[in-house]
Amino acid sequence: MKKILFLILAFLICHSNYLFAQKSCSSELDMEELQKNDPKRYERLMQFNKFVKEYIKHK
Repeated sequence: MKKILFLILAFLICHSNYLFAQKSCSSELDMEELQKNDPKRYERLMQFNKFVKEYIKHK
């Protein structure tokens, strides 16, 4: 009985990455969809990205 429990526990520990892994990042935006559906927000996001790149470049 103890061996079976140990094997089950070992299996769960070894495969815990697969049990709790996210399939995708929900914070990622679909830029094409955003550009089609909300062009103003898309433009603000692009301006912000440009600002950040310039800030990092001159820092």
